[in-house]
Amino acid sequence: MKQILLVLSGIGIVAFIAVACLFGLFFYLSSGHIVIKNETAETINQCSVELPGNKKTFENIGPTAERDLWFSPTHDGEYHVTVTLSSGRKLVDDLGYVTPNLGNRDCLVISPDQITLVQDKFPSLAGKAKPLR
Repeated sequence: MKQILLVLSGIGIVAFIAVACLFGLFFYLSSGHIVIKNETAETINQCSVELPGNKKTFENIGPTAERDLWFSPTHDGEYHVTVTLSSGRKLVDDLGYVTPNLGNRDCLVISPDQITLVQDKFPSLAGKAKPLR
């Protein structure tokens, strides 16, 4: 009898862990992720990313640094990016398109004169992503 309870307890624990892993995997695949890469020689004083139903602002992103933005859009739409460099130069662009539960994976590369969107919706193609503009 004790062995049966021990086996059932073990099965319950394994089932709980499996459900938790599936929930985590679903959250990872359905949420969006944007990496902001500073490829300028100066600090980004402020970088604002306006997504459908959400706005996130980062400050003091040093040269060659990266920041991660995880989000869950409320509806379909483009996102708007505004970057202010330490020299006072401002870069503004409308980039990308996000859809709820699609798991968008984008990278914004900030260079001295432009913001470039690199899109990689398929992790198996990592390293093969190409600029969209």
